[in-house]
Amino acid sequence: MRALVAAAILAALAPAAEDSGIRGPVSGFVFGGPSGEIRPIVGRPGAAYLGAAVGGKFDLAAPSPEADAALTVRGGELWLVRNLEGAPAGQRIERALAGIDRIAWSRGGAALVYSSASGRAQRVQDGEITADFELPAGLNALAVDGARLFVTFGEASQARVGENEARVGEEASVGENEGRVWEIEDFGRGSALLPFTGGSGGAGRLELSADGRRLLVAEGRTVAVYDVQSRSLLERIELDFEASALRRLRDNLFLLNAGSEGQPAYVLETGAEPLVYFVPSGGGE
Repeated sequence: MRALVAAAILAALAPAAEDSGIRGPVSGFVFGGPSGEIRPIVGRPGAAYLGAAVGGKFDLAAPSPEADAALTVRGGELWLVRNLEGAPAGQRIERALAGIDRIAWSRGGAALVYSSASGRAQRVQDGEITADFELPAGLNALAVDGARLFVTFGEASQARVGENEARVGEEASVGENEGRVWEIEDFGRGSALLPFTGGSGGAGRLELSADGRRLLVAEGRTVAVYDVQSRSLLERIELDFEASALRRLRDNLFLLNAGSEGQPAYVLETGAEPLVYFVPSGGGE
């Protein structure tokens, strides 16, 4: 299925942000590009633009799809930044692991932070570390929903979960299936590593739907949608550009390209007829 592309409407839109906060409805927050900034998508898809940066500059940031907050990394420290739509305030998170380069939000306001160099991960809830985990090192992408974790492996990944050697099937090793999606069930407690998709296609980025029932897999100009329970492919959404991101914004909206240096962002709205929206930079700059 090829997604329809809708151009954002810019006329008569107010400036994105002032000292008192963002003016207008927000469809989510975007982090990406060399600027290291978090920017709001002001307005609804089809009539939205990228507003002015909020909260300063970061090495890594992951805005929450369910709350007005973001987990961020700056100078090697993990911070929770709240009130992105108003006057942002940061809280340094104690005991956070070193080398965090992946952040994935789960339903219910929890998040998983991960270091691909060490294979260590932590669960973060309400600005506190609530659990520590050992995962395979070198994961490329991950998506989490409670105790279920979906991952892709890089060339240097180690197929080991906790103290148990991961079971990847008799016919092939993880290295031979680079690019496929794996599920780590009940991670942190006797985890089992199971293949989720076949090895015929690549898997660059992962994200779960708001209800946790669908797994979206982006690679190049395609977004594949899978049913989590049956592991069956439901549809392939063909794009007119290569997706450089895949992150849920709000409800059924997903960021595909964060935009940078004056370039627009692209947002996917899933449903009976998927739509891709063009979101240009706008009035807050």
